[in-house]
This record gives sequence, structure tokens and C-alpha cells, in this order.
Amino acid sequence: MQSVRLFHHFCQHTAYHMSSNPPTTDLWRKRVPDVACSHEFLMHGLLACSALHYARTHPAQGQEFTLVSTHYQTLALQFFSNRLSDMNEDNVEAYFLLATFIFVLAIATISDPLARQNKSAEPKDLAQSFVLLQGVKGILDAKAAEKLGQHDGPLAAMLHGTDDLRRPRPSHVSSFTRRLDRLLGLARELESSMFLDIVNNPQTACILALESLRHTYYGCIDANNSASPMAAAGAAATSSLGSGMPGPLEDPRSPADSASNRAAYRSMQDAEQGQRYTWLWPLTLTQVFMQLVDSGNYMALIIVAHYAAMARPYEGPSWVTKGWAQSVLAIVENHLHPDKHKWIAWPKRSILEEIHVDDMPEET
Repeated sequence: MQSVRLFHHFCQHTAYHMSSNPPTTDLWRKRVPDVACSHEFLMHGLLACSALHYARTHPAQGQEFTLVSTHYQTLALQFFSNRLSDMNEDNVEAYFLLATFIFVLAIATISDPLARQNKSAEPKDLAQSFVLLQGVKGILDAKAAEKLGQHDGPLAAMLHGTDDLRRPRPSHVSSFTRRLDRLLGLARELESSMFLDIVNNPQTACILALESLRHTYYGCIDANNSASPMAAAGAAATSSLGSGMPGPLEDPRSPADSASNRAAYRSMQDAEQGQRYTWLWPLTLTQVFMQLVDSGNYMALIIVAHYAAMARPYEGPSWVTKGWAQSVLAIVENHLHPDKHKWIAWPKRSILEEIHVDDMPEET
């Protein structure tokens, strides 16, 4: 009966929070449940997502339904890992929808306020969420996206790859880029083992993560500065997940906008434009870097905290992403040696005081 209850909750409630666009909402409310009824692995993903949403909307039962969500998520991931080679034209739609659910779960599991309150999340959970995001890339299919009309929104950048991050962009010197320069200096202090090749070296992994973060930041800035009001509205209208956010509220900021206008990032179009690039960063991480995060390496955790500060303005009010940056900060702060806390004072202030990284003072 619990599964029936969760299925009903998804159709009547969760589906309406998967997109702010009515046609896309109908997709989640009607088409997705229909497909799930024919594919058990997708049903597991649907129930996992529904249970997690139920936990968020019913705090008194939050712990119980978070565990239920974990159960169904495990079943979905087991199928995914064992049957990925079975994907074909007949089931590609179901696999694509499963990828979307995994994307939601990877983000929402970290942003969970209950885990943040109980301090139960650990660096290994954060590393696992990055692994899941990389796994999503493996089952995204552009043809399925076109079939579903899901060629934009948070998953769009994953569909088109990370090459866009490497294209030349105008140089943008800011408080954040100067902060990254300081972190590069700290990363170079890491011991470089002579027994490891350059690819598997922790120092190299951290430097690559920082440079990728710089390009991700440039992508977010460029997306918001170059998007016209019409383009932004179009991106919002075709969002795959949406954000559960209201419609476009204001024009995207121009490059010359003052600090007071950076609050515009909270609008739907700005959040979605930035999200396209924000979630690309985990896709660029090396296995070595994710292992460093998993083990609680101080340099990796410091880098992740700065990523969270950069990503915070793009969260929007969606139940999936809201509070993600604060949760990441809590994980880092709870597992970073006190001697290194001075290195996260900067992103901590940015996140907690909701100061855009471009408006942060040079030193904190």
C-alpha cells in the first residue's frame, strides 16, 4: 500500500513541482507514470523521488520517508548499473526519465534540511552525489531528449557535453577569480608523489578541479550576461525539470549591473541559465578528485565549499536545489580540521549572508 500511496503522491503533488511549465507538468503527471508502469526500474526512480518529496513536505515523517526514498533509490541504481547495456530504441525514453530522477535525487539528497540539521551527511555522501551526476551523463540520450521536448533546462548542458566550458570566453577578473588564484597556490603546496603519474596525482587533481571551476564560473556569468529576455523566457518555457519556480520576473542583468541588482539571480530565467553551467562542474571532476572528497581531503573540501558559494545564487526556490549550498558547507565545516577553517571563511560568509561571489571582499 505504501507504493500506491507514493505513486498517488507523485501524480497529485510531486509532478507539479518538477516543472513550472504546464505542458511539461503534464508530461510528469501523465506520461511519466504511464511509462513507469511498464518499466519497473523507472517506477523505483519515481517512488524514490516521490518519497523524498513527501519527506520534505511532511517534516514529522521526514526521517521515515527519507529511508523509504533511499530504499527505492538503491533498487533503481542497482538496475541502472546492471542493465545499462540493455538500452535500446524501445526503452530509451524510460532510461532518459530514470536519468532525470537520478539527477533530482543526487541533488536533493544533499540539500535535505533534515540531514543538515542532524549533521548526518558526510564527505562520502557528497562524493557519491558527484558520481551519480557523472552516471547520469552516461544514460542521457539526445534523441530521447528531443522526443520529450526536453532539450533545455538543467539537463541540457549534460546532453551537449562539457566542451562548451572549454570554448574561449572573455576574461573576467573578479573577487572570485582572485580567490581561485589563492586556492591554486594552496593546492600547489600539496605533496606531489613521485610514485604517481601526473593524472593520478592529488595535486594535479585539485589544480584541474580549480581550473574547471573557473571555466564553470565564466560559463555562468556569460550565460546570464548574453541571454536576452526572449532567450531566457524560452529556456524557462522548455525546462526539463523546471525549478518549481514562478515565471520570468525580470530581465537578466547586464554586465554593468550594480551589486544591488545581483539579486536578479533569484529569478527563474537567471537561475535556469546559470544552472545549465553550474551542474557541469561535477562532470569534469577526475576520479582522483572524487576519491579525495570521499576521504575528506582538506584541499578537496575547500574547493567544494567554494563551488557551493558560486552555485548558491542559481539554486532558486525549488525543493530539489534549495539549501544545497548550505548543506555542502555544513558537510565541509563538520569534517574539515579546525586548522583549515580559515580557508572556508570566505565561502561560508558568501553562502550564509547570501553575498554573490563577485561582491565578496578580497579577504574574509
